[in-house]
Amino acid sequence: MSEEVRLTVEDLQVLYQSALDEVNRLSAVLMDLNRSRETLEALSRLEEGGEESGPVIIHVGSYLALVVPQVKIDRVLVAMGANIFVEMDVDEAKKRIEEYASDVRERLLRAQVNLRNVEALLVRAIQEQRESVKK
Repeated sequence: MSEEVRLTVEDLQVLYQSALDEVNRLSAVLMDLNRSRETLEALSRLEEGGEESGPVIIHVGSYLALVVPQVKIDRVLVAMGANIFVEMDVDEAKKRIEEYASDVRERLLRAQVNLRNVEALLVRAIQEQRESVKK
């Protein structure tokens, strides 16, 4: 025999918060990737235009930045995960960032659909709970 599994409002609230956290996390990752891509493009334009590439302010945390007098832009370090970085040329780095951003966009869309589905279940469960209290 199969038994119907009914999630409580509290269970659905936990699922909703988890889904919302995932959407927020993926949105932040996507914004960071876009900033990285824009920074690489700006630095590449400086290099191509023959302009001096410096001084440059490099943020190393929320409250700390370094002023670097000159920057060589031909190679960059790209995070691969688990604190592993790979050195690559700027064009390859741009390509890698765009591929990762595309993957994150797809995951974000799936997470948003999941969030809407959980939200619909939660709304329905709250309505059912209110109706049962009235009876």
